Amino acid sequence: MFSDDTLESLSVRYEREQGNTLGLEDDLMRFIFVYRLAAKYQRHGETNVKLLINHMIILFNVFGDLVEPTFIEYMGNNAYIGSLFVFMQHEPDTYPHDKEFLGYLDKSVFPNK
Repeated sequence: MFSDDTLESLSVRYEREQGNTLGLEDDLMRFIFVYRLAAKYQRHGETNVKLLINHMIILFNVFGDLVEPTFIEYMGNNAYIGSLFVFMQHEPDTYPHDKEFLGYLDKSVFPNK
């Protein structure tokens, strides 16, 4: 799933932030959940956005700046990973992204906008 170097970096960060590695495996699974939710949108045009955002927030809170390189390693060329970062960081010039997906996320999170 992840390279040995990536797992080592994530484990060290997790232990530093959490004080132990007891929940590391559960939090690593969040990368897979986000990938699946993004893939679901890619296949069906919809996904559980609130769950997706929740997983992203937890990943950023736990792993910080290691989230982006880990996603890039794990997800490769998934069309929506850049859009997720744009949405989470509100930096639209950071990544090439899918405007339709960004609009979908925006409408799902802020329905009265």
